[in-house]
Parts: sequence; C-alpha cells; structure tokens
Amino acid sequence: SIGGKNGINTSFGKNTLGTFYEPVAIWRELSLLQTLPAKELQNGFAEICKYALVGSLRLFDLLKFNLFSKNFFSPPNLNEIVEEAIRFKECVVKQDYQESLGLRYILNFGHTLGHVIELLSQYTVQHGEAILWGRLFSVHLSYEKGILSSEEKELSTWLLEGYRGNNFVYPLTGISSQKIYSLLKSDKKNTQGVPSFVLLKNIGQPYFSDRSFCTKISFKEFEKSLTWLSKYNKQ
Repeated sequence: SIGGKNGINTSFGKNTLGTFYEPVAIWRELSLLQTLPAKELQNGFAEICKYALVGSLRLFDLLKFNLFSKNFFSPPNLNEIVEEAIRFKECVVKQDYQESLGLRYILNFGHTLGHVIELLSQYTVQHGEAILWGRLFSVHLSYEKGILSSEEKELSTWLLEGYRGNNFVYPLTGISSQKIYSLLKSDKKNTQGVPSFVLLKNIGQPYFSDRSFCTKISFKEFEKSLTWLSKYNKQ
C-alpha cells in the first residue's frame, strides 16, 4: 500500500505486528470498483474522509460536492478524489516515513477508537466503518475540549454522516466505557499509559499542542464524548 506499512491483526489488537516494506509498484484501476458491493465502496469513502479533515481542503470540497450527486459512490469526479487522496497521503509519508517525527500520526485520525471497535467485534466490523465511528467521536471530542468551533464540528459531522448512510450501525452497544477505555491504552499513540487522540483544530488542520499531534484524554473526557456518540446514533 501507499506508505509501506504491512500489518496483521492479533487477539491483542489491530496491526500489532508488521513491517515497513515498500511495494515494487501500486496499480490504480478505478473500473474495478464497479465490481464491489456498495458497502465496500462506503468503507473506502469513509477512509478518504480522513484526508479531507486532517489536511486537504480541496478533497473536502470534492467530497462535499459529491454528496449532492445522485450516485455519490460512483461520482463523475472519482478520479479527482482518488488522486487528491493519494497526493495528500504521499506528502505526509514522505516527510515522516516511520512516524519518527510524529507527523504521520495525523493519518491515525479516528483510528484510536476505530481499532478498538474492530477488536471488540472480532473484526466483523469493517475498517472503514469502524474508523468512521472513531472520526465522529474525535470530531465531537475536539469540540468538547474547546478546540474545534461548533460550526466546523457540524460541517465535519455532516460530511462523515453523509458517507455513513444507513449501513453503519453503532457497534458499541452494551459495552462499558471502562472496558473500551482500558483497551485504548494499547494504542501506539499513548503517552504514559494515557490514551491519546488526534484531534481537529479546523477542517483541514489537525490540533498540535505540546509538540505533538496526539492529545491525552482522561476517562471523564472519553466517557462524555462516548455518551454523545451512542445517543447520536439514535437521532
């Protein structure tokens, strides 16, 4: 894949074993997307939303425009969307290939909670679906901490909700916030045993504080935003 990461899932968590190894070549053939079921395309667009929210305003505009089309999983601007997503990821990866600088962590936006969702479901919840819930959570958490404005929170949520549709059902019903928070502590971004999240300052701009793109989150802060997420699903 773009970025050279090769990871496998274990009973301990998502991508707990892996290597950095660049492929010889990467082929992009968009016509093959027509062979996929709608939910697979939905998972792909859920992933693409990440690049729009953490750095590419052009991609945000393309995705926003796409939501108004009749068939937004097969849009006329699909090639532009894919090209811009690739361009942005390559730009980040080239600057911080092995995450030694911390910049590449912004590509983990939504993954902190999303990976736990995958683990708890025994990987029956697909990656795109899981991280979309993780991004909805992180957007609200950014707002609750006073980092993201209410206007930008609503617009970010609107974009994510547009690509969620009716297929992605809230996956954490009946699971205690204490158990989820405990599992978050195995995430690679943790600081001194405290779960850390990539947050948004603005659409297209991740939050940077204390020389890091990762912000420590207390259990109280986590529980409050998780409660919002569980209620949001019922709206």
